[in-house]
Amino acid sequence: MSGAIYALDKPVGVSSHQAMKTFQKSVGARKAGHGGTLDPFATGVIIILSGSYTKLEPYLSHSHKVYQASLELGCRTSTADPEGEVVETASVPPFDEVLLQQVATDLTGSVELPVPAYSAVKIAGRKAYDYARKGEILDMPVRTTSVANLVIKSDPSARRVHFYADVSRGTYIRALGEEIARRLGTIGHLSTLRRIRCCDIGVGDCVTLDQVRQNTPVPLSPCDVLRENTIFETDSHTIAALHQGRPLQWNTLRETHAGLAGNPTGIVMDDSGAVVSVIDIRQGRILRNI
Repeated sequence: MSGAIYALDKPVGVSSHQAMKTFQKSVGARKAGHGGTLDPFATGVIIILSGSYTKLEPYLSHSHKVYQASLELGCRTSTADPEGEVVETASVPPFDEVLLQQVATDLTGSVELPVPAYSAVKIAGRKAYDYARKGEILDMPVRTTSVANLVIKSDPSARRVHFYADVSRGTYIRALGEEIARRLGTIGHLSTLRRIRCCDIGVGDCVTLDQVRQNTPVPLSPCDVLRENTIFETDSHTIAALHQGRPLQWNTLRETHAGLAGNPTGIVMDDSGAVVSVIDIRQGRILRNI
């Protein structure tokens, strides 16, 4: 089965899964998946994989993502976003750019943030949002995350701020928004969220669903979204041997790109740039054929 990788600018109001299914139908793919889930209220980059390339989802370059968001102050919702019910209101103390800069500085680096109650994290075998929807209150776990860059800007309304965040994989921007509000002496929830970069792909590299409905999009190069892995190129004889499950012959692989330090995963491609296998470099074994 052949495969392809695309970048979609997900519109507001649909889930990532719904967007993926619409994309799949438009391009006529028999099988599809996606990497990097966005909530329905959010927009921006998600990666769509079709055909045999759906097997590559675990190896996408997810180590960091970049977001733009607006934070409504003085109002907390059950979901920490505009889709939830208002559960608390509060006054908003005055703040200036100096304080915003200080909050941004304090929240840059290694940061501990609670996992939102409305999330897919499993607790005692059930997803957290299952408890939340039934009104069951839990002590949510705290997750250590990394914020590489955070910029917070004021809004003329004085009850809203906007922020730009470059964060590590697994960071809940809703939780980051609530923490920003707390450090400003109030409460808050995200009113908008846009992912502007994911898997080394920016929104400028994406297509919209309207564009996909009109024309078949051009796939991304697999190298563009797999760059955190070491990439090798090889010949047709080695490819045949890999697909037959024979032991790796390192002298037949030519490294064309070095992945992140400490990442043991290798991607083997043919001379046309198509992915043929995923390997474990340290153990010298095939993880899966594509």
